[in-house]
Amino acid sequence: MQWELMEVNNLVTICSVRNIAVRNSNGILGKHINMEIHTGDIIGLISENDAADKVLQSVCGFYKPRAGKIWYAHSLKSGKSGVSTKVQYVSDDIICYRNLTVEEFLVGASITAGENAAREQTRLCAQFGIDIKKQLLDMTFEQNRLVAYILALSMEPELILINKPSSMLSNNAFLMVCKELVEFHNKGGAIVMADESFEKMKFPCGDYHFIRPDDVKSFKRKSLPRPGKVVSLIGGEIHPDDEGKCQLLYGSRRLTKFVCHEHDRDNLIVMIYRTGCRDFSIENLTMEEEIYSDFSRWTE
Repeated sequence: MQWELMEVNNLVTICSVRNIAVRNSNGILGKHINMEIHTGDIIGLISENDAADKVLQSVCGFYKPRAGKIWYAHSLKSGKSGVSTKVQYVSDDIICYRNLTVEEFLVGASITAGENAAREQTRLCAQFGIDIKKQLLDMTFEQNRLVAYILALSMEPELILINKPSSMLSNNAFLMVCKELVEFHNKGGAIVMADESFEKMKFPCGDYHFIRPDDVKSFKRKSLPRPGKVVSLIGGEIHPDDEGKCQLLYGSRRLTKFVCHEHDRDNLIVMIYRTGCRDFSIENLTMEEEIYSDFSRWTE
């Protein structure tokens, strides 16, 4: 299955995240987080902790950040301080409503959306193979997650926020979801995704923000190094003498991920040895192949 991500012209800023900080009961998860969301954007947020999801929850109004501000375009606001249904959040949790069918849940959740939402829900349920008469808690985890996607896509949103986009989904189910997300994007919709690693996200984003407790490292899709091998070190750090030979993607006490430039590939083993790390992996795919993949390798 292949599809094309169209370039959306006349970009308009619909949301601006300005220097926010997020935390949980254990302390700060991320700070100095800045992000501009435009029509047609696809943004990936990556963090080992829950920081990326906390940012999504901040944007949709479920969580109040510890610092900073979030600015919304008028179309995304509801009342003086609320966020409208034009912003949809897809959690990685299952929908837990006892004795409620899919049809009853969708009708109740989209009661203000009108007839267009009902028609779109009918179409998506048929396409995803969802029985609307089935109770939510009698469904598989995959079917339950697909219902959450159906609700978000049917509400005619301008912005969809997705935590762990491929969680609980088979490869084929995720491909169906991706096709709908691409169509949503090509019509000017904006998407922000959050996950624990670049590999799990499985979706070509325009911007990537790697969130750590102390800083945020950001990349534009076109500025990512290519070609080069993606190297993951478990508990190791790049030696100072080798910093000019590679580009750091993510660094923490548990995991360091970097791209080794093609002309330094012969020295890669020496670079890994100098990190002092004995637990590492070298991906066969280059970063370019990973980002610009047509998803064919995920079909079952």
